[in-house]
Amino acid sequence: MLFNENDLSEVSQINYESIRKEFGVLNKKWLIYCALFKNPSSAKILWEASDLIYSVFIESLRDDFVITISRLTDKEKTGKNENSTLCRLHSDLKSLMQHREQHNYYDESQLIYRLRKESGIQKIKEFETNLEELANKIESIRTRRNKLKAHRDLKSIINEHEQQKNGNTEDSFDSDIKSSIETIEEIIKLSESVIFHASFLDGVVFPLKSPQYFIKNLEEGNKWREDYIKKRLNEMNQL
Repeated sequence: MLFNENDLSEVSQINYESIRKEFGVLNKKWLIYCALFKNPSSAKILWEASDLIYSVFIESLRDDFVITISRLTDKEKTGKNENSTLCRLHSDLKSLMQHREQHNYYDESQLIYRLRKESGIQKIKEFETNLEELANKIESIRTRRNKLKAHRDLKSIINEHEQQKNGNTEDSFDSDIKSSIETIEEIIKLSESVIFHASFLDGVVFPLKSPQYFIKNLEEGNKWREDYIKKRLNEMNQL
């Protein structure tokens, strides 16, 4: 993606591009997760092919969502160390607006630049609103990362065990992940609108042929196995 002299610093460019790339991978994994596990037919075929692989796949993807969303939403700094996060991106955009102001990027005599300045200020406010909403949406996700994934907090493990034992297995994990991804996408679109006065995520279609082909191959494999077993049983009965 190209930047001009009025845009982000080199470090900020790297931060922006890294976040955008990680979100792209996260979104693809979510689409794969939905294709494999939220579709009852596909989930059944995968389970029949291998209940072990099914369990490993779904747990690995769920863990990945928790870790990725949590680190994207970490604070701008951890101690003295800077982080590549959405909070850092927010600071980068505010610095960009200041840089453009100082270098007369917004010429008040030119209507289009004045409108872009006003639009940029509004977009940053929307960014902040979305960031606050995201913080509320991911509270349970971050708790899971901090207590169960990045660490093994014994109290949290005991609480989870008690809930499972009492049959309290219903949770909002899928809806929380979906909602978080949608909000992060909106934040990135706002960022692009400030930087480029356009969004490059609009209309982007992530191809999902691989999950469908994967499930189709498993379905054919399951059928072959069932037919083979029936054939062998018939042969044994005829002995």
